[in-house]
Amino acid sequence: MDDEQKFIVSESIPDVIRMIDTASVKPDLVAGMMGIQIMNRAALAHLSIERGMKSLIEEATGTFEPHHNLNAHYSELGSCNQEAAQFLAKSFKDAVEFYNINPNADGCGHFRDLGTYLANVGSDPAFQRMRYWELEQSPDDKLIRRFSLTLHSEILRALQQLFHLSKSLMTVTQRVERTVTEEMFYRRIEVLSYEPDSPKKADVESYWQWLNSYSTRRKAMTDAVKRKFDVGNELANDALRNAFNALAQSDDPAVQHFARGLYMALNLLPKQQRDAVPEVKWVGEGDFRCGFVFTPAGRRLGHIEKLADGYWGIRPAMRGLATVKGFASTQTDAACHLADILTKLVTATIDGEKRELRIVTEDDSLLIPQFSLDSVDLHLPQPHDLEFWDASHGILVGQTVRITLPCSPNPAIGTILKGEVTAVDGPKVSVKGKSWIASMTESPGGGDESS
Repeated sequence: MDDEQKFIVSESIPDVIRMIDTASVKPDLVAGMMGIQIMNRAALAHLSIERGMKSLIEEATGTFEPHHNLNAHYSELGSCNQEAAQFLAKSFKDAVEFYNINPNADGCGHFRDLGTYLANVGSDPAFQRMRYWELEQSPDDKLIRRFSLTLHSEILRALQQLFHLSKSLMTVTQRVERTVTEEMFYRRIEVLSYEPDSPKKADVESYWQWLNSYSTRRKAMTDAVKRKFDVGNELANDALRNAFNALAQSDDPAVQHFARGLYMALNLLPKQQRDAVPEVKWVGEGDFRCGFVFTPAGRRLGHIEKLADGYWGIRPAMRGLATVKGFASTQTDAACHLADILTKLVTATIDGEKRELRIVTEDDSLLIPQFSLDSVDLHLPQPHDLEFWDASHGILVGQTVRITLPCSPNPAIGTILKGEVTAVDGPKVSVKGKSWIASMTESPGGGDESS
């Protein structure tokens, strides 16, 4: 391979990395859309890794067969350039640990080492399925679940270093450590510089003393986030806040992963209620990355998604699909949080019998009557449509109901709906009556209208 060919191959690798980084896979509520995104990028990454390995083999005077089996090319590279193959293996193992992938978990055994991983997702048949999935309009679910675009990207980054003949080859952990060090020190050098007699001297020296008490800069930043950037003086606190903000906006997905992990660990939801546990229906087969969350009656509350950090992102679906509104450590807590924020506990007095029931709503009010294009007199009884958690509410047509809903910010006040049940359809109940704002200590026989 002449110098021009080597240059072209070496530059093709970072080009593919940029394409993957700048057009990352986005969660989608349409089944299969994430699989489509993964497959489109998977074939590109596979081919780039193949070109890189073949070029290194040829440079080491080895030989390769004209196929797309990455594991076979990796084995041949080990025969003719053992040092390069060992660095690829080391980089893969470090990436698995860095991205919190557990090779001992069910279905994750192929992450134990690079050879096993490539044998599972980097075979010639796998490559052909990636290339031609659209002919059947259905990506191979098993291949998608085993494939990791993140790990393929890290393999490409390792190959890129081998082409540049760097004397300081870095794994992903080392790369992130270097970036964190740059942001905590070199990019803060103007703030941390001082004259011998400057009043800044004590603050800067205090910062260095704190920083050097940790074995790595990543551990120092982790502790700074836990302390909410309060490590002793304002100069140090500001430097750390600015460093963290820069890390969170890094172009390197691994650095973003590190910063996001710190943020989520600090902002994880506590253990959620278990009174209302929704149903989760997963996209594809098994526990795929995205799960739709439903009430027992079939009302969709939103969806939850397994993040690369191992945490669960929560996306409410009411009033349109929202951005991630929280993070949980388990899928049950994530699903239960949706039930908690999109349902409300109400006290229902039905023909004199009091019950505590759960309705599906994101509002703290029962004042909104059934929507109508006609002008209405709100002093007269109006139709109200309610949806309960399930059909076990026990309410019947013709019964008189009084429902009280405390407001979330101030449970001492709330809204009351009183009227007659006009229709029941499973969890859905229609009531014709009046609603008003009142104190939650109001007696059942108290006033029944805001006017």
